Amino acid sequence: MDFRLGRSGSISGRAVFDDGQPVANAIVSTYSDDGKYFCINATDSEGNFVLESNLGAGDYAVTALRGMLMSEPESVHLDAGEEVSGLVLTMLGKSATIVGTVTDDKGAPLEDATVSATFQVFLFTSASTDEKGKYNFSTWFIGMDTDDVRVTASKKGYEDATKSITVEAGGTYTLDFQLKPKPWGTVKGRVVGMFAKKTAELSISLSPPSAQIGSSVTVTGTLSPARTGSVTIYASFGGEAFSELAEAELSEGQYSYTFEPEKIGTYEVKAEWPGDDEYNPATSSIASLTVTKITPSISLSLSSTSVKIDDSVTATGTISPFHGSTAVTMTITGPSGTSRVDLTSTDGTFSHTFVANAEGTWRIQASIPASANYNEASSTEVTVQAEKKCIIATVTFGSELSPEVSFLRGFRNDLILKTYAGSMFYVAFDAFYYSWSTPVAMFVQGNEGLKTFTKLLIYPLIGSLKLTTYAAMPLFALSPEVAAVFAGFIASSLIGMIYFFAPALGIRYAFRRIGIVKPITKRFLRYCALLVLLTVPAIAIGVSANISTLTIAATSLYVLGTTALSAATALHVVERKLYLK
Repeated sequence: MDFRLGRSGSISGRAVFDDGQPVANAIVSTYSDDGKYFCINATDSEGNFVLESNLGAGDYAVTALRGMLMSEPESVHLDAGEEVSGLVLTMLGKSATIVGTVTDDKGAPLEDATVSATFQVFLFTSASTDEKGKYNFSTWFIGMDTDDVRVTASKKGYEDATKSITVEAGGTYTLDFQLKPKPWGTVKGRVVGMFAKKTAELSISLSPPSAQIGSSVTVTGTLSPARTGSVTIYASFGGEAFSELAEAELSEGQYSYTFEPEKIGTYEVKAEWPGDDEYNPATSSIASLTVTKITPSISLSLSSTSVKIDDSVTATGTISPFHGSTAVTMTITGPSGTSRVDLTSTDGTFSHTFVANAEGTWRIQASIPASANYNEASSTEVTVQAEKKCIIATVTFGSELSPEVSFLRGFRNDLILKTYAGSMFYVAFDAFYYSWSTPVAMFVQGNEGLKTFTKLLIYPLIGSLKLTTYAAMPLFALSPEVAAVFAGFIASSLIGMIYFFAPALGIRYAFRRIGIVKPITKRFLRYCALLVLLTVPAIAIGVSANISTLTIAATSLYVLGTTALSAATALHVVERKLYLK
């Protein structure tokens, strides 16, 4: 049986940074366009590479990868057995080189010592020394020209040595290391005796092996074979000498003890059994326990999530787990600014009462600072909504809980104020409304006849807003901002026709009788319509760019223009088409 083997092609070249420095230990790979052939290799210390296995005839893409850097793919065509050389793969970045020699304390070179470097940016790299104790490796830079490097030389049987250096792109730096041998020695001896006792095995485990300070840790273990007596448990903290922690009784060869570590750091725990007439003493292995600061969970709740202006709100919180007193900072952010209240928790709870003295959303969050026992932690932010009262409506209908007042408040809070355009309009509206509503409400409150008249004025408003809600509600689910503008158009049009058309009609008719007032012209209507149309893009710009001043002005003009347009249109129709010609 005869075979004919096709020789692999080869691709060779060099990987460099864009400053021309070689890229050592880069991964160079190539694959054919049809996916049949693939080869991978690494560059040497000078950036040279050779790919010469499993490369059949075809078109290839060759790339170099080092850490987070990758060269642009280079296209290569290979015929069967062809050798392509001189390929240069360039990586975007600058490099620096660190070289040096590793010797022992007598100056003799150490071969196969490991020199590793940790860079602040991107990578960890290492190199081994040759027979002369020499090493070299490179680092690179992207968007910077300097880096801080921590270099460590190590070899089995020797103590590690570490040096730090700041390198600049394009530079070559020399760091030499001299390693001291670790202490060593030999222990020799002889065992004698009348007879040999048996050997018992004592195990130990900690649950959990890592715990927060103040939490419980259980030490358990087994003596095999099972014997009677007790086990002494020892603990060492921070490398100090072992001291007795407790004695635990053996029960069917098992023991258990639970304690609460009081220091933050590392404990080492072991157990010893004194032995008996048949078995030698037994000592367990050493179990390690890491005790950390508490990272608590802070819960925060409010006495109410919706209040009226100047009502009191109590924020109550709990800290879990809790281990010792801690400072608590409560941050309260209201419409008028942010305040911080310093509290102290001695039992894992805390509370604070404040007055919501401005309309809007109040955000409350509690946090504790880092301390001896605690890591820094914060609660989830909770909110409470402070609302103005519908003053005139409340006085007229006798209670802010009446259906009429509840509807007006709900239309404002649950629909319009939940949009940016609506909330900005209410800035101007509230400034106007609350400038005169309080004395009017006080006047209405003392006059039952006036209350009845005011009800008759408010009911058409409620009907108009209900009609507006039915018409605009489907649009709120799709685009709340567009829905708020649409609702403003409907409500303003209805208000214009209901509250302004009839009085204006009577006044104009009276003046028309004496020939003073001219009819409403189409030109006036066009001016009103133009005003409304111009405010729409202004509202869109104000909302999208979050420009409060523009949005307040545009929405106010939009409502006033729409109200005027609806009332004037109705007057025009009546004057021109019906009986006032």
